[in-house]
This record gives sequence, structure tokens and C-alpha cells, in this order.
Amino acid sequence: MPHNRPPARPDGALSLAGGAWVHPSSITWSFSGSSGPGGQHVNKTQTRATLVVAVMDIGGLGGRAHDRLRDLAHAHLCADDTLHFHSDENRSQKRNKDACLERLTDLVLQAARPPRPRRKTKRTRSSVERRLEAKHHQGELKVRRRKPAD
Repeated sequence: MPHNRPPARPDGALSLAGGAWVHPSSITWSFSGSSGPGGQHVNKTQTRATLVVAVMDIGGLGGRAHDRLRDLAHAHLCADDTLHFHSDENRSQKRNKDACLERLTDLVLQAARPPRPRRKTKRTRSSVERRLEAKHHQGELKVRRRKPAD
């Protein structure tokens, strides 16, 4: 009898957040010249890191969490349903890689948490009275500013 369980976390998978994971083979890294601080070092080395991963390659998330991830990641989401993260703040390639992974982890953590349901609330009587009193006061000010009719 088949169950609709998410696939088990494979050995060697990177833990992201909220029980989510991604296999390192699903991540594509590329490196290019950086524009950050570093003087001549920046001109000689490839320190800018770019992480590319398909949304569906991120395991441990339910269908709704994948949808939330797409909604939250609109700036990083491409037409082919892949997430792209760039980092060139550091002089080190490793630190830029870590920054990309941290951004992915933060995004997955936000998507893993379901939003709290909104409870309908009612305005208090005093807040309604304060609003009406403020409107009345503003109306009186406007009446006093009018020129007398001739």
C-alpha cells in the first residue's frame, strides 16, 4: 500500500532548515570575478559564487511548502523553476559559497513554516469612538477655516 511520505533524507545530503535537505549533486556552483573589496586580488581570482538548485530537488518539504518557497523566492526564481543565489561580498570563495547556502537556508526556513491563520478581530468600541471624535474635530477645523459667505 503506497504512502504519500516525502522521500527519506539520503546519506550525504545537506541539511537546510525545518527538515528540508538537498543532495550536493543537485547543486550547481559557478564562480566568476568579483567586484567587491580586495584590490588586485579581485582582478586575479574567481571569488563570486553562484548557486543554482531546482526547487523540486529540495527534499523534505511538502507541496504547499514548495509553493510558499516559489512565492518567497520570486527574486531568485527563474523560468525553469530553479533558484539562483549570488554572493560577492567576501574576498574568499568559500565564504561566498557559505553566504549563498545561508541565503538558501533562510528562504527554505521561511517556506517550511506554514503561515499563522488570521483571526478575525473586531474594533473596540473606544477605538471607534476615538476615530469618530477625530473626524468630528477635523471637520470643525475645516469649518472654521472657511471664509464667511457674503
